[in-house]
Amino acid sequence: MLFATCSLNKGFLAPYHAGGASSDCTPALAELAAQSMVFERHVTEAAASGVAYASLFTGLQADRHGVYLHPSQLPERVLTIFEAFAAAGWETHYFNGHRMASPELHYAQGVAPEHVYPAHNKKRRTVLSSQDPNFQRLLARMQTDPELHALVVVNFTVTHGAYTIQIDEQEFADFIAAHPDEARGVTVADLRRLGPIYEENRLGLQWDYARTVERLGLSSADQELLARLLEAVYAADVGVLDGIVARALASLRASGIDQDTLFAFTADHGEYHFQPTRAFQWSHDMQLTPDDLFVPWLLRPARAAFAPGRYTGVTRSIDVFPTLAGLCGVPLPADAVEGVDLTPALLGREPPPDLLAPSHCSVLDPHVEEDLDPGTLLRRYYPAPDPEWMWVAVREGDRFARWRNGGDGTFVHEQFDLASDPHALQDRFDPNDPEDARLARWLEEYKARLVTAYQTDRGVADEQIQEDLRALGYVR
Repeated sequence: MLFATCSLNKGFLAPYHAGGASSDCTPALAELAAQSMVFERHVTEAAASGVAYASLFTGLQADRHGVYLHPSQLPERVLTIFEAFAAAGWETHYFNGHRMASPELHYAQGVAPEHVYPAHNKKRRTVLSSQDPNFQRLLARMQTDPELHALVVVNFTVTHGAYTIQIDEQEFADFIAAHPDEARGVTVADLRRLGPIYEENRLGLQWDYARTVERLGLSSADQELLARLLEAVYAADVGVLDGIVARALASLRASGIDQDTLFAFTADHGEYHFQPTRAFQWSHDMQLTPDDLFVPWLLRPARAAFAPGRYTGVTRSIDVFPTLAGLCGVPLPADAVEGVDLTPALLGREPPPDLLAPSHCSVLDPHVEEDLDPGTLLRRYYPAPDPEWMWVAVREGDRFARWRNGGDGTFVHEQFDLASDPHALQDRFDPNDPEDARLARWLEEYKARLVTAYQTDRGVADEQIQEDLRALGYVR
């Protein structure tokens, strides 16, 4: 089972707790982590769902899987995780709740149509639970047929902005009553007053914070309260996600096949919250921060194939597919994926490989550009929907390098020491340092490769693009 949720800041999970939610807020993930390999330095290709799911499902980066912005069709020429497992005799199932990785966009290549199950809003609290008839039918078949092997992939989001619309008022009230430390002094009354302001002005707060709060007349006290409120609401959303994971694991236990299930929990990308020194707030993509690039990956083995623990090497979203295939004995054609099968390292046969983890932002969508006011701060950093304006980053151990638009059209190199600066707020780039210069050159070559491979045809009708972007709140 590959459980890949959306927009998940790993600092809010018990296995990665560093000022976010405690294990009391995510007990199911805490329990899962105790039985799993916890990947501490896992990096997504991009903090944009369409690009990130393409990476997860193909083991390739954008210059080969072809998705630079969403929604875009996944090309049929690439090998998906579904196709690889199906070719090896596995039955494939897709519980799809994310519009940017839908069957209509060809993300379900290798899944029989009758095994694609929409998992939209009304089913988020029942998907993969005892109330999910599709999942229960599959588990019942597996109980009676020991020769049946199934790959189950699930995605959806309960932690995407606007955070306030993912839960109702009573759920939030219950959460802050049960977890006063996470509430940080906010109340339901604060939600009633500031929640609508956030929802109605979310894009402005994301992409042009200073001008938006000035236009709204928000005092310094209200701004500080809004930041605390949204963090508490997001923590409550994560609590909802933890409940979904708990019910999925309970269904597996009840079926009796729990110990025979390889269970991978990850996210397409993360989410950054309020940080006054950053250009953008409460979102993902277009900024390449540790909060939206460094994502969780918990891998619980089937039949105790390897011991639980902490994996400290750098890993990438492109490594998930080949690693699951390796652990399940699913062969992959030569050069079909760019990711690395980590099975030998997990089984103790080889040392963990030293990997570079590159990331990039998506190309500014023309529809988003059209929806922005001309003076919006985002336009200053992304003047046009052109791949030349993409930012790129790479993680090597605890060294994090980024090449970004400085805001005046000139790209600048930055480097950070994540061991002492986990949120990458203090640039230490020295062009005279050989190691800094080496990573800077690497990033320039990486971006050149991405730009060269960029194709403008997304394979999606314009009206469908607008509908999908509007559904997830990227445009008004």
